[in-house]
Amino acid sequence: MASADLFALLLRLAVAATLALAIVLVLRRPLRHAFGANAAYAIWALVPVSMLAAAFSRVVAQSEAPTMSVLHMPAAMTAISAEGQAAAFDPASTLVGAWVAGLALWASLRMLAQWRWRRRIGVLRHVGDGTAYAAADGSLPAAVGWPRAVVVLPADFDVRFSEAERSLVIEHERRHVARGDLHAQMVAEALRALLWFHPLVHWAAVRFRHDQELACDAEVLASRPQDAALYARALASAAGLRFPPVATAWGFSHPLKERIAMLQVSPRSMVRRRAGFAMIALVTMLASGLVWATLARDAGEPPAGVVHQRWTLAIDGGETLGPFLLADRPGVPVEIRFEEAGTSWSLRSSATPLPEGRFDVQTTITRGAEVVAQPRLVIGADG
Repeated sequence: MASADLFALLLRLAVAATLALAIVLVLRRPLRHAFGANAAYAIWALVPVSMLAAAFSRVVAQSEAPTMSVLHMPAAMTAISAEGQAAAFDPASTLVGAWVAGLALWASLRMLAQWRWRRRIGVLRHVGDGTAYAAADGSLPAAVGWPRAVVVLPADFDVRFSEAERSLVIEHERRHVARGDLHAQMVAEALRALLWFHPLVHWAAVRFRHDQELACDAEVLASRPQDAALYARALASAAGLRFPPVATAWGFSHPLKERIAMLQVSPRSMVRRRAGFAMIALVTMLASGLVWATLARDAGEPPAGVVHQRWTLAIDGGETLGPFLLADRPGVPVEIRFEEAGTSWSLRSSATPLPEGRFDVQTTITRGAEVVAQPRLVIGADG
C-alpha cells in the first residue's frame, strides 16, 4: 500500500472513530439509566464496527473506481513540475513514518507497563479452577492473561476480605473472564495503539473500562441482589488500586461513588433490557452504515482541484513503459523525461478546465528536439 493510501486510510479511521466515540459518550449515561449497565457497555461496540465500515468502504470504493494508483516509473524517468524542479518531498510518507514510530513507541510503553505490573505481583501460586495467589499485592484481585485468563488474588486475600466478600470478589472476576472482557480490552488497546495520536481515544478508554466494571457488577448482583451492601463494602476495601493495561482490577475506582451508587439501582426487567439491546443494535447498524456510505462515496472521488492522467507509452512498437500517473493542478503542466536507447524523450501534459466539469488535456511528446506527437483530448470529470 502506498504511503498516500495508508495515510488516507488512517485519516478515515480517525474520522470514523471520532464520530462513533461522540455518539457513545453522549448515549452511555442515558442508556445506563434507562436500560441498565450492560446496555451502556454494549454501545462501545459501535467504535470498532464503525472503523471496520470505514476501512471496508475504502476497499469497495477502490474496486469500483478507475485505477489511479501511482506506479513505479523506470529509474531513468523523472517527473518534474512546470518550474523544472524534480518532485522530492512526499508529505504522506513523512506522516506515515511518524505514525509508525508513534505506534511502536506506544505499544512498547504499554507492554512495558504490563510487564512491570506482572513483575511487581511476583510468582503466582496456582490453586486450581483458574485461580492463583500472588506473592505480592498489586492491583489485586484481578483477572489477568490473554488469550487465557487467570483470576489472581493477593497474598492477604483471606485476611482482607470476609468469606462472603471473597465469594463475591471471585465471582466478579470469573464473570469478567466468562464475558470475554479481556478480549474487549485487547481490542481497545489495539485501537489506542492504532490511533495513538487521538486524545479522545485515550480519554474514552478510561470510560470504557468503567462501563465494563459496572456491567460486570450488574451481572453479579442480578443473581445475588441481597448482597448489594456486602458488595459495596468489598469495593471500598480495595479502592484506589492501580491496574495494568490488560486486566480487570477489582479496585478500579473511577468514579467509585458512582459504581457503589449503581449497586442500589433495581435491576431492569428482561423486556426493558432486550429493548435496550435492540435499540443499540439499530443505532450501531445505522451509524456504521452511514459511515460506510459516506466514505465509500468520497473514496471514489479525486481530490478537489487535482487532475489525474494515466499514460502508457510504447516507443516504435517496442517495450511498453508504464502505466504511470500524472496528477497535478488544472492548468499547471507536468513533464516526464526519460532516456530510451540513448535518445532523450519527454512527455509534457496540461489539463485546462472547461465548463461542466470537463478538461481539455493537451500533450506534447518529443524525441530530442523533435516533436513526434501532440495528442489532445476533452474528458469529463468522471474520466
